[in-house]
Amino acid sequence: MSIFKNVRTQEKKKLDFRSFKRKKKFDRLQNEIINNFKDVSIPKKGEVVEIITNKHLNAYVMLEMLAQKNTCEELYLSMYCISKYTTLKIVEMIKSGLIKKAYFVISNLMKTNKQTKEFANILYNLSLNNSSVDFKAVCTHTKIALMKFGEDYFVFTGSGNVSNNARYEQYTLQNNNDLYNFYKNWMISV
Repeated sequence: MSIFKNVRTQEKKKLDFRSFKRKKKFDRLQNEIINNFKDVSIPKKGEVVEIITNKHLNAYVMLEMLAQKNTCEELYLSMYCISKYTTLKIVEMIKSGLIKKAYFVISNLMKTNKQTKEFANILYNLSLNNSSVDFKAVCTHTKIALMKFGEDYFVFTGSGNVSNNARYEQYTLQNNNDLYNFYKNWMISV
């Protein structure tokens, strides 16, 4: 039996090392992505930035870019799909206080998909243990991120999921309080 335990421990160490390597790779990729989009101008109140790209870009990348200078007071995220490491990074940002309040509206298909169920459960469990986090699973295919930084109300919408891909995707980044509240009210009411 002790041989079995040793084998299991070695397997666990290998898995932990693989997970560590994947996380490091994800972190490196995120830094490269942010560097690729440093030339994207952050809109002032009432401004709109349109983006079409085949580079890796998603709502998390935009959140990271905006959060480099300020704390995100509110994050409202409605999504069809989110990747594992993106989920873990957002949770890390919440736990460290970089995101004060979070509201997740995810596709109910994530809770049934074997691969994405784990990520949905991470967000759901976080909402159970943190009063500043809410979670809903509904029938949605939306990709909307709302990010409040001080007096700036950023609305990030587009065709891409909250995962890394290098397909052509289109995005719109706006700094618009009325549009922010429109989407926020929809997310709360759905």
